[in-house]
Amino acid sequence: MQEFLDQAILKVMGERDVDAVLGQVGWAVEVLYRLFGDKALIPREERLEGIAPRFSLRALEGIAVGLARNKGAIFANENPDQFVREKVGKFWMQPEVVEMSAPGLRGTVRLQRSVKFGSQWFNPNA
Repeated sequence: MQEFLDQAILKVMGERDVDAVLGQVGWAVEVLYRLFGDKALIPREERLEGIAPRFSLRALEGIAVGLARNKGAIFANENPDQFVREKVGKFWMQPEVVEMSAPGLRGTVRLQRSVKFGSQWFNPNA
């Protein structure tokens, strides 16, 4: 998993504007903290069975990355904060989120699922 992440980070640094990527990530973190505080990546009370009420990597990968990847479209939304609140709350009710942490699932497979789902889930134009 570490090698996979290392290669992905190196690819981003070589192909994209690092400051722009960091700006997207910083925006996502700021929005999540402002709207949800230190519980931003903790599943809500209303969640599907199989999702424990604790931090998991699927939250970081699905929610934070999904927001960061869609910053422009979310920011262009009429009410970005309301959009983020609703989508984060409903995130935990999606069957795909349960499947992101199936027992025995390899980290690379989980990462591919969570990032793809989050990127689509937080896209206001999808």
